[in-house]
Amino acid sequence: MRETEQKSSSAQLTTSQETEPIPEEWTNDPTRLRRSHHTETVFAASYGLTNISVLLKNTPVSGEFGYIFSCNGRYYFGDTLSDCMGEITKPTTYSGILHVLNTKGVNGLRTRWLEMILEPGPGPETEPVEMPPSQPEVNLFVPFKQSKGCKTCAKLDAANSQCKP
Repeated sequence: MRETEQKSSSAQLTTSQETEPIPEEWTNDPTRLRRSHHTETVFAASYGLTNISVLLKNTPVSGEFGYIFSCNGRYYFGDTLSDCMGEITKPTTYSGILHVLNTKGVNGLRTRWLEMILEPGPGPETEPVEMPPSQPEVNLFVPFKQSKGCKTCAKLDAANSQCKP
């Protein structure tokens, strides 16, 4: 039964993508979505959202840093530049979101803004770095050994001896 539900939901997603074109200044190109998926995943995790699926992302030409993703059957809008994220409350379907983006833009989406619960940081696969134990300071200065027979060195020695208190 679950396989049938998954097939029908993916068929609906394909149908909705065919009826509603991807809005200008947005992309669903898998290469672009995959390339920055880590950033969006870490950012969403700072709002308590995990296992996200990025569906749309602003194109570089747009100059915007927004993206739309799904998580647990709901849709969200995030903007990594302005550090904001909201649950899209209306429309509630992917095809509806595409329709609103095509007709009214991102401002046409009704959102419930979320509060950040964690500051964005390194992803879960990054392990903490262990600092080496502190060691006594070592003086790495190697003094220049002057030759006694050089006239220049003799002049420098004489000048330096005059400067000493």
